[in-house]
Amino acid sequence: MDDIQKRPRICEEFRNPQIFEALYDEYSKKLYRYIFLQLNSKEDVEDVLASTFTKFWEYVNNPKYTTVEIKNTAALLYRIARNLVIDQYRARQPATSVEAMAEAGIELSDSKSVDANKHAELMLLMSAMGA
Repeated sequence: MDDIQKRPRICEEFRNPQIFEALYDEYSKKLYRYIFLQLNSKEDVEDVLASTFTKFWEYVNNPKYTTVEIKNTAALLYRIARNLVIDQYRARQPATSVEAMAEAGIELSDSKSVDANKHAELMLLMSAMGA
């Protein structure tokens, strides 16, 4: 629906089922392609797409935002999708274990004053692990 893109709307307007359905029809395929290019997994894409519209619905139904104007609906939807894609990336990465750090020769200190070399080693290891 072109009307969704042409004018700003306040959040309360998106509570109308017809407007929300038109929004879904307008953006679901575009967002699917955007998310798929990031994740390459049909299951993850479907989860993120559903979560994107769920989060948008929660946002517009939050009483605190009733009169907030959404100037660019597409930008908001893509921002939500982007943040959820980032969450997916984070969920895919294994956490760095203490054992792995010890095996790499990094000593862990209870002291708050870790010297710069140990900190640099830790950062190097974490970047090598993709964290």
